[in-house]
Parts: sequence; C-alpha cells; structure tokens
Amino acid sequence: NIKVEDNKEIQVSVIMPVYNVEKYLDEALQSIIKQTLSNIEIIIVEDCSNDNTRLIVEKYSEIDERIVPIYNKKNEGLIRCLNKAILIAKGKYIARMDGDDISDINRFVEQVKYLENNDMDLVGSQCYYFYAEKADGKEIRYPTSDRGCKKFLKYSSALAHPAWLGKKELFLGLQYRNIETCEDYDFLIRASVKGYKIGNAPQHLFYY
Repeated sequence: NIKVEDNKEIQVSVIMPVYNVEKYLDEALQSIIKQTLSNIEIIIVEDCSNDNTRLIVEKYSEIDERIVPIYNKKNEGLIRCLNKAILIAKGKYIARMDGDDISDINRFVEQVKYLENNDMDLVGSQCYYFYAEKADGKEIRYPTSDRGCKKFLKYSSALAHPAWLGKKELFLGLQYRNIETCEDYDFLIRASVKGYKIGNAPQHLFYY
C-alpha cells in the first residue's frame, strides 16, 4: 500500500470531485498517485455517479492509503463537493484536480516551488487542452506574474481552474460561492480584491 511517509506532514491536499468520469478516472488518478511530491492526501468526493466511477474510487482507495474517499448520499453538485473537501483538508496547500484531466508528474513540485519563490497565494500552470488524445492538445499560455494575471482577469479567468494550487488559508477564507457558472472566475476576482497574489508556473504541467 502507498501511504504518506511517517512523521511527515501532508504538504498538499488534492481536492477532487468526481461524477460520471469512469472513462478518464484511471489515467487522472495515476497522474496524481505518481507525483514526484509524494506527501499528499487525495480527497475524492464521489457525487453519486451512475456509471462505474465509484467502483474505481473504491479500488484505488484500497491500494493507496493517501486517498480519502467521500461518498455522497445524494448528488450535491460541484460547489458543495469542493467546499466539503476544503473543510477537511490537512495539507499546507490545496490543489484542484478533476477526474477527466491529467497532471504532469512534476506538477506539485513545480507549482509549490513557483508559489514559494514568488511569494504567491495561488498558482496555476500552462496547459494543453485536448479532446480525445493527449497528442492533439492545443497549447494555452497564461500570464505568469500577479500583475499579468490581474490584467487578464478583466477579460477572462487567468488560471485554469483544475490546475490550481494554493495556500489552505486562502481556500478556507474564500471558499466557493454557489453560483450557477464561473465559480472559479468569481473566486479569483474575490481573491484579487482581497490582495492575494496569483500567478502561473511557466511550465506546461496540465492536460485539460
């Protein structure tokens, strides 16, 4: 069984709501389990899927003790699932992940390094967007600096939501508001107004 190394605090809590993603979940979870930063917990909120998503979560929970599964009794939607995971996270940092995306295995190492070296509160990364195969990915470049991201926010979300990694106190302080769409854009604007520093690691660390 894979588990958090003894006597070491959890550095990153991954919050991962999943719903009907059986087709992609294996690859998504493999990309998190194999991270080069291994002192993590993976909080998976299974939101009453009607495919085999729950069975896959159960299978991985048995082989990796870092996985903290939460099985909702009824479908609660993305916002409630995210806030539920934030409230139980033990890590110094919280990272987002979705069940149908793929993280580069160095994602957390590079994001933590970028956040700490640049005194930031929340970071994303450069991304490839793909539809069927990773090979047909389209490169998306985001601004790296706080100033650049805040200018970008006037027009669009400056950090790809499933690629976020930030300080736990930021997530606890803001949490997600239950709005119909663009909960991530709302979160970033509130973070910006409160003076939090946001940015993006320059490397491509995420397949969206």
